Amino acid sequence: QAELDVLNAAIMARTPNSSLRLVDTYGLFGQPGTPVNLNPMYADPDGLHWNTAGCAYMATLMAPEIVALA
Repeated sequence: QAELDVLNAAIMARTPNSSLRLVDTYGLFGQPGTPVNLNPMYADPDGLHWNTAGCAYMATLMAPEIVALA
């Protein structure tokens, strides 16, 4: 997580517009016990991309952030 925190900080440092939001979903999609792996509940058979449930979950996570920008 420390490496992700550094990466997220670097992304935000390069976007001086304070209206931009960073939604860190990495931990939310991880497999319990091995968070570096995509949770099978959200994973396409390739284990790398989201399936329909993963896309729907992402939409629920992003919607409040998008509405907040309006």
